[in-house]
Amino acid sequence: WEPNDNKWMDFSDCSEVLALSGYDKFSMAKDMISRIQTAPLSVRPFNEVNVENLLNELQSPVATESEAESLSLYERAIDRNPNDWLLRQRYALYLDEVGKAAMALDQVDTILKIVPHSPVTHFQRGVILNSLDRSTEAKQAFVQSLKLRPSFAEARLQIAWIDWKEGDKELAEEGFDEAALLDPGLESPQLARLIAFKEKN
Repeated sequence: WEPNDNKWMDFSDCSEVLALSGYDKFSMAKDMISRIQTAPLSVRPFNEVNVENLLNELQSPVATESEAESLSLYERAIDRNPNDWLLRQRYALYLDEVGKAAMALDQVDTILKIVPHSPVTHFQRGVILNSLDRSTEAKQAFVQSLKLRPSFAEARLQIAWIDWKEGDKELAEEGFDEAALLDPGLESPQLARLIAFKEKN
């Protein structure tokens, strides 16, 4: 795509530049369904019709384009704007989703050269490393994420889970409790604490 001062970009051009893949559309539809089913939107008239329409969108061909098409779309967009770290972050999420964790890690490492201060990206790196059974590096990534955002309950929880899997149950339980204190509304630390209690007993 080349800029043209004489006309507005159409939807197809915008989708190309932004790398709006079927995976992104699928993710957005799921997010909209979640929001519609949560108060106050859940009490709107005709809410069931809106949810049904979005569920139909999830099944449409546009949400299930081929992996090769999606990969090509992301790569073309990144070639045009290699410093667009948000685009690379979406690409990394997609790569991880389709089982290409090593490629996703490459993208995340590139992002951190652009925005080393991003706690979410360090967290994303930790998640990918964990999936690759590189728990020591994953823990370091989660620790860095927590340093950058001390209130990041999910990062604290992931550190605790690694401690648990490594056999340090007491330290892990402390981590579960700390994660729950950081975000009392987060269910994950409470569930983790329950799992730990059941395994001990």
